[in-house]
Amino acid sequence: MMLLSAAGLWFGIGEALYMIIGAVCMILGNAAGTSWELLVQIAKHKRSDLVR
Repeated sequence: MMLLSAAGLWFGIGEALYMIIGAVCMILGNAAGTSWELLVQIAKHKRSDLVR
């Protein structure tokens, strides 16, 4: 999607900026979800160490 947006900007299509905003939001959402999962896994691991 980013490559398509970059090509659109290269050819002077200004509406491609809207696609870039969507792509950046998808990347940030994915990163937030991944970091949250990592935080939950670490908390579970630390909690299991405390129980032992």
